[in-house]
Amino acid sequence: MRRGNGFTLIELLVVIAIIAILAAILFPVFARAREQARATSCLSNCKQLALANIMYLADYDQSFPVPYLEFANSVGDAWGELYQLHAGIGNAAQQDYIRRGSIIAQMNPYIKNYQIFVCPSDSNAFADHRIGQRAGSYHYRHYLGYGFLQGYIDCCGTAGRVWKEAEFRYPSQTYVWDDLFIWHDNRTAPLRWLGGAEGWDPSAKITLSFMDGHAKAYAVDASILRAPWWGGQGYDMHWPRCSDSTPATALADVGCTPDDGRAGAYP
Repeated sequence: MRRGNGFTLIELLVVIAIIAILAAILFPVFARAREQARATSCLSNCKQLALANIMYLADYDQSFPVPYLEFANSVGDAWGELYQLHAGIGNAAQQDYIRRGSIIAQMNPYIKNYQIFVCPSDSNAFADHRIGQRAGSYHYRHYLGYGFLQGYIDCCGTAGRVWKEAEFRYPSQTYVWDDLFIWHDNRTAPLRWLGGAEGWDPSAKITLSFMDGHAKAYAVDASILRAPWWGGQGYDMHWPRCSDSTPATALADVGCTPDDGRAGAYP
């Protein structure tokens, strides 16, 4: 009897197995390539924010943006978490505040694109400022504007403090914007200052943009403050690696010495 030209079941199974093996090998490669493309886009966003900040300084007598105290108070933003894009939008009044009174409103004339504030790897931030979500993936340093926030005025005696560019001796080492999270390098490790609990891996990268206009991804342990108070994360992107604000009693816990926080490079 003449044999047909079709495949046998064994041959089909072998082909399917080979395709499955190739897919298992290639899919992680494709995923890494896609994440690298997103990281490049994110770095570009941070660069644009840094350049927008420089243009803002040129228009406002070299003064850094600060919140509008009355507007912030009216929507319950006493600590600036909405202004700096750290918190989710809770209601329509806060949505209006994001569009008219936040750091987005102050930077947008120099950017003209809300999408710049959103990292492509951040699934909880949206350029159309949705209620219940964040308006951005990046964080404006509250150090630069907390003198105009009610919480800091009440607790810390910093009322009316407006920073000028000339007050920073090392602009290329002083960041203005930072990732809210390790968007493109989400790795964890046991951290000594969290009692062995998991936090961000010290070598995981976070993107920062600086006063001189450049942006770059750095290992978190080399660039931002160790935070024994921040469970699950272990780092506080509000502050640089060794900060003037670090209490003397906490210097050892965060891996700094008294001189580290007073060099002036990372206020």
